[in-house]
Amino acid sequence: MNYQVVRFSTPYTLRVTADGYYTAWDFTLNGIPAVQLDVENGKTTSVHVTLRPREVNLQGRVVDASDGQPVAGAEVALGVGDETHTATTDENGWYRFGEAPVELGVPYTLQVEAEGYLPITELDVTDAATAGSPLPTVQLPPDEVVFTGLVLGHNGEPQAEATVTLRGPDGQVLGETTTDSTGFYRIAARVPRTGELTLTATRDGWTTAMVNIPQPPAAGTAVSQDLGILPNTGSITGQIRRTDGQLPVFGWVDLLEQGRGVVASVPTDLLGRFRFDNVDLSGTGWFALRARVAGTTFRGSLTHRTEMVPLFRVMPGEATVVDLLVEPKQP
Repeated sequence: MNYQVVRFSTPYTLRVTADGYYTAWDFTLNGIPAVQLDVENGKTTSVHVTLRPREVNLQGRVVDASDGQPVAGAEVALGVGDETHTATTDENGWYRFGEAPVELGVPYTLQVEAEGYLPITELDVTDAATAGSPLPTVQLPPDEVVFTGLVLGHNGEPQAEATVTLRGPDGQVLGETTTDSTGFYRIAARVPRTGELTLTATRDGWTTAMVNIPQPPAAGTAVSQDLGILPNTGSITGQIRRTDGQLPVFGWVDLLEQGRGVVASVPTDLLGRFRFDNVDLSGTGWFALRARVAGTTFRGSLTHRTEMVPLFRVMPGEATVVDLLVEPKQP
């Protein structure tokens, strides 16, 4: 490499030449681009010179912007002034244009397209290409939206093996997954540009959680959405009371489900108290109670103040209180 300092007058001009490289007249002095410099007598001045090769081996890599994995089969177009060169990425995401002469003073731009990804257009790679450096790694954003979150129970506990489903405007399944041991889910899916999306979480023996997304998010974005589910069971408690104010000694309470009849029966304690636990709500969710106490006639629900057997709704994860009334039979 040859260095020549030509002194016309202060300041100095620097010219650097080397075989296979373009002559350089510019340099960097203390981090500032320059073409002239002053040299003080007896002192050393350091400059940084970048030599541009006359030929370069142009290559680079394309990866998935979401996880850094290589993108195979991507079509890469390199624009050099008015010319265009094309290449396709291999299984490791690499593309190669081979040896090509360097043209100074013209822009080098990349355009990258791949199925399932948003295209990259007009990526300026002039500095890297003319310096003989590897071209910048292109990160392609997936042409999809990534939904992540947790499925939690009513006490905030994570729900493993829950099924999370993303549906489109017409109810079509866009993506589906199962939560891991921490209740975490991830769905990456291509979504329509318009129309409401629905995100649901289901698990055997639990209610279905549903979230409506009125406007589909833009491709390449991430959405965080937690979902809460409840055990699809409830409980019913209460007490049998007599019209004369006396406590019944002992009795039975029947639980009737709408459309099914009696589904369970429990005895009371000595104070007439009863409880139904883990009432299955997978059916209608509407129930009625009937009291059976020896020597009395059932008079309906004291809670609802009716002599009929009223229907009431049991909500998941909640306890419903219903007191019943009986009347002693006349001797």
